[in-house]
Amino acid sequence: MDYASKGIRINAVLPGCILTPMAKDLMKRNLDVEKEILRDIPKGRMGEPYEIAHAVMWLCSPYSTFVDGAAISVDGGFTIH
Repeated sequence: MDYASKGIRINAVLPGCILTPMAKDLMKRNLDVEKEILRDIPKGRMGEPYEIAHAVMWLCSPYSTFVDGAAISVDGGFTIH
């Protein structure tokens, strides 16, 4: 609230389980991990890094100028599970 009048917007992107090199390595070492992760994601898959980047790019774009104080979950529905 202190910064909104100054034109500064503060938002957060909350990524879910993302298919990063570290996640891929973990799943290679333990084959049951992927099954456990996917069980709780309604979308049925892990996210891709570009999907997080798209959310950040949207927040940086002129299309989100009235978005302030938002926490945007990019998690394939995990938080609604």
